[in-house]
Amino acid sequence: LRPIDMDAISIQRGPYCMSFGYDETRLVRSIEKVGLLNPPSLSENTTGGFDVVCGYRRIEAARFLGWEKIFCRDLTDLKITTLDLLLLNLYDNLSTRSFNEIEKAMVLKRLSAHVSHEKLIKHYMPLLGLSPYEPILRTYLLFEELEEPVKGGLARGTLSAQAARLLMDLDV
Repeated sequence: LRPIDMDAISIQRGPYCMSFGYDETRLVRSIEKVGLLNPPSLSENTTGGFDVVCGYRRIEAARFLGWEKIFCRDLTDLKITTLDLLLLNLYDNLSTRSFNEIEKAMVLKRLSAHVSHEKLIKHYMPLLGLSPYEPILRTYLLFEELEEPVKGGLARGTLSAQAARLLMDLDV
């Protein structure tokens, strides 16, 4: 663990992030009350700053609280593959929460650059609570391209995945 300047940590969701459409109020209150119990994990990027591997929401909560530094695990020197960093994030999140539909899409899209569609369907879709079928995978791989209001509806559960797919099929 080492202290990292908040300014050195990318504010973008980054290549490992799987968070979208969440309410940070409870996390901010928790960190404000008892501090940061589980330090985020980072990896240095090509610009000399850091990408968040695990703990994007925790870092955002710390930013909200005005922290200038945050203790993090620096994974840079471990030379872990991108796939392993993605899986580290995935399993870190699966152990504490469920994913909304956009987050499931983010997981599948990021993993699709590193594993076969067959493995996505057989292993990762069931892990995310999705039926393991190619048409469903194709739909989820397109969800990140949706406009923000539609993505927000999917994330909140006010719009179903089936309705979003129908909206994507509309030729306006």
